[in-house]
Amino acid sequence: QKQQTQTKQQSTSWLDNLNQWTLNFDAEKQSTLASKLAIKQLLWWHLVAIAFTLLLLLTLSIYLSLRYLNRGKKLPAHVQVYHKLCKKLSKKGITRLPYEGAQSYFTRCANEKHLQDGHFEQLSQTYLKLAYGNSSEAEKKQLMTKLRLLSRAI
Repeated sequence: QKQQTQTKQQSTSWLDNLNQWTLNFDAEKQSTLASKLAIKQLLWWHLVAIAFTLLLLLTLSIYLSLRYLNRGKKLPAHVQVYHKLCKKLSKKGITRLPYEGAQSYFTRCANEKHLQDGHFEQLSQTYLKLAYGNSSEAEKKQLMTKLRLLSRAI
């Protein structure tokens, strides 16, 4: 418990130091900083421009780091086929809703398209087995072939 108290005091002292530094950053210290940055007179719009630039750089660095981390990662084949099918159905007037999962979407498609042969039921079962099932590689290959054929038939 003594260690927790010390840690709490250390974090509090760090925050107090930061708070004091912020409060002590008065006009004189701002002018000193501005002169070191070769700014003759520090105006409010200078501060806004600096803050905007820093915010832009921060946003850009986060975006680029996320792009770098996600490079080369492909979606699984069954998800790619599903996305293509969603686009195809969207062009035919049945757009997938943002909160809608595959099973709900295929059920709604079957109701709206009124297909009698259970086409969307087969699509749903095949996709769900691929996405969530515990199939062997051979079974996955067969299911992928079936999914592609079913999606082309729409």
